[in-house]
Amino acid sequence: MNECTYEYVAEIRQGTFAMFDYGTHGNIMRYKQSTSPIYNMSQYPSNHVPTLMVSGEKDAFANTIDVAHLLRDISPSPCLHTSIVPNFGHLDFVFGYSAHTIVYNSILTFFQQTN
Repeated sequence: MNECTYEYVAEIRQGTFAMFDYGTHGNIMRYKQSTSPIYNMSQYPSNHVPTLMVSGEKDAFANTIDVAHLLRDISPSPCLHTSIVPNFGHLDFVFGYSAHTIVYNSILTFFQQTN
């Protein structure tokens, strides 16, 4: 595993959504603190920025628990829309044979409706 993989696993175990962890010295140089700062998702402007969050039911990297955790931290809003794609894993969004009809078309429709 590489450094990024270790950091991702650490974030999952800690249950945080933080900026990249460069290690103590790197964090001090970049963030002026020893740990990487945690994103404050409650400050996301979900009340006036149309947002579509699409996740895969079978995604091992952003599983339904992680997505629910993120959504819990974002203020509820009529501008925030979510969609869980059944039987889609992480790579299905890029390489899936049906991604263009199941995912991409719904994203394009969302943008057209919010424009």
